[in-house]
Amino acid sequence: MKRLVAIVLVGLVVGGMGCATQSRKLPPVGAEAVSLLGHPLFAPALEAEVLVKREADRAAAARAAVLQQDSEQALIWLGRRTAYLGRFQESVAIYTEGLVRFQNSARLLRHRGHRWITLREFERAVTDFEAAKAAIDGTADEIEPDGIPNPSGIPTSTLHSNIHYHLALAHYLHGDFAAAAHAHADGAHLNTTPERMVSAGYWHALALLRAGRRSDATTVLAPITADFKVEENGAYHQLCLALQGHSDPEALWAAVRTQDSGNDKPTIGYGVAVMRLLRGDSAGATALLTEVVQSGPWPAFGAIAAEADLARGLTR
Repeated sequence: MKRLVAIVLVGLVVGGMGCATQSRKLPPVGAEAVSLLGHPLFAPALEAEVLVKREADRAAAARAAVLQQDSEQALIWLGRRTAYLGRFQESVAIYTEGLVRFQNSARLLRHRGHRWITLREFERAVTDFEAAKAAIDGTADEIEPDGIPNPSGIPTSTLHSNIHYHLALAHYLHGDFAAAAHAHADGAHLNTTPERMVSAGYWHALALLRAGRRSDATTVLAPITADFKVEENGAYHQLCLALQGHSDPEALWAAVRTQDSGNDKPTIGYGVAVMRLLRGDSAGATALLTEVVQSGPWPAFGAIAAEADLARGLTR
């Protein structure tokens, strides 16, 4: 109990951060992580208005976590609001402390696993998501509320779908494309909306293509059409259509390359780089992956994937 209050009030990084750094070197003071290429990664800068709003949200979540000591959800929201400020190590510490009190919680494991991905700790992410998957076996699914709502204010994902999706992503980022494809197939029954179909379908298709299973990738992408109505995952939708041959991937990249488009730029940049790689243009793929890493933002999945590919030397 006292340890949780310490985290809430002064932001101490406790409850497991020692083990978080065993697989790779400790970040320098002030950095959140070390990239897969050996560079320190600092919390992304936020616009003043966004920073004020997120700090206020985090302060409210901290108060709620202190007042509602028996609430798992209050603790989860504190972890989420902390991560939205770029304080990813502290977020992991909050979830780790929560898992002492709410043992084997699928929700806490799911959120900590997500932040292990952000911190480039893929093996630890897989461990958490596998444990979360076991914990939800035989349970009813539930809508997962959005921390940063989409324009319609309607959440588009669930606890179960997020566990399967992020487990597969962690395998992919670790370079185990066969395991990623298997994890996606295992959770395919959860992809019942256009939003889930394009996001999971994109990463599933990439995993299959990179595992040499082109016909299976075609099958996964087949249900995705240009008339899909997507609000959150427009970049994934465009990339799925490009993988199907319905649009020019290079034109997609040209359209976002000079824009400050948040996560869309690294998402599309990474997808186009992989398409270059798949058609045998290793030099072009490497150049684009490097650009994606340099332009960031580094917490984006596309930027993490670009780092991972470069770190492996594009061996496949």
